[in-house]
Amino acid sequence: VLVAPHPLANWTDTKVELNPRKAWSLSEHVVPSQNNYVFEAQVIADSNASGTEYIFTADMWSSAVDKLKSHDRQFWAPLRFDDSVSPPTIAPLEWVDSFQLNLV
Repeated sequence: VLVAPHPLANWTDTKVELNPRKAWSLSEHVVPSQNNYVFEAQVIADSNASGTEYIFTADMWSSAVDKLKSHDRQFWAPLRFDDSVSPPTIAPLEWVDSFQLNLV
């Protein structure tokens, strides 16, 4: 993951692999997918406040039982950040079977 304070500034490599490989395998990743998109969701953080969640999405190629591309699954997961380090970093992806968003 590369970070910069501004798009035209110098970029720094955080050495964080967003979708790390499993053990010694060169092709198997924690999430067997191709990165697709990140979207911003306004969520209810608690009873008195709202916040923003960033949701990572990815295509899971050849995942459909009937082998039709239009039936392939997608992977969605909330991104987690660590602002306690400099530069701030993103946590590597972890497989989640499900999660809940309380949208505003």
